[in-house]
Amino acid sequence: MIYAFLDTNIYNRILTQSQPGYEIELFESLKSLTAESKVSIIVPEVVCLEFTKFYNKLLQDFNEKFNVMKSAVKDAFTKKEIWNELDDVKQEVDSLLKNIEDKKPKFFKDRCTIIQPWLDSNDVKFVPFTTSIWLSGKKRLISGKMPNPTRTSDQDSCIIESILTVLKSDNDLFFCSTNTNDFAVELEGGDFALHPILLESMPRTFFFSDLQTMVKA
Repeated sequence: MIYAFLDTNIYNRILTQSQPGYEIELFESLKSLTAESKVSIIVPEVVCLEFTKFYNKLLQDFNEKFNVMKSAVKDAFTKKEIWNELDDVKQEVDSLLKNIEDKKPKFFKDRCTIIQPWLDSNDVKFVPFTTSIWLSGKKRLISGKMPNPTRTSDQDSCIIESILTVLKSDNDLFFCSTNTNDFAVELEGGDFALHPILLESMPRTFFFSDLQTMVKA
C-alpha cells in the first residue's frame, strides 16, 4: 500500500497559491488518485489544527505584509530619481495592487472550502491527536530522535508519531513538506531525503519538497 503525507505548509501553499508547484489542479489530481485507491493520504489531527490556526490568522497576516509591500512600492515611486515618464507604470502598479487586495480575501475563503472538507472527509486516513500520540511525541523529542535537537515544539514529533500509527513495514510513504530543515537532508543535485534519524522507525520513504514533484512521482 502506498501512503502519502502532506505537511501543514503544503496545504497552506495550496490555500494561498503564492508559489508555483502547489496549483489547485495538482491538489485535484491527488484527490483523484485517492478516489482511485492508488494512494491513501494520512492526515494527522495535528496538521488540521495547524491549518485551522494558519487560516484564522491568514487575512490579518496578509493585510499586514501587503501594506508593507504597498508602502515600499509607494516609496520607490516617490523618490526623485524615478523618471516622470513612468507615471503610467505607477498607475498600472497601483491598479494591480488594489485588484489583488480586493480579490485575495475571497480567494482564500474559496480555497479553504475546497481543502477543509477534504481533510474532514472519509477519503483520507485521519489520525486523531490522542494523549498516547502526544506522549510518544514528547518522548521522541526528549530522547533526541528528531533531526533538529534545538527545537522545543513537539508538533513535528507528534506528526511523526501520528504517521507511525498507520504504517506497516511493507508500506511505502511519500512524505511532502517544505520544511526540509526539520525533516530532511539534502542530497547531491539538490534533492532531499527523509532524515536518517526518522528513517530508523519508518518504512521505505520518499521525500518531496513540493506538491508538484510528489504528484508526478
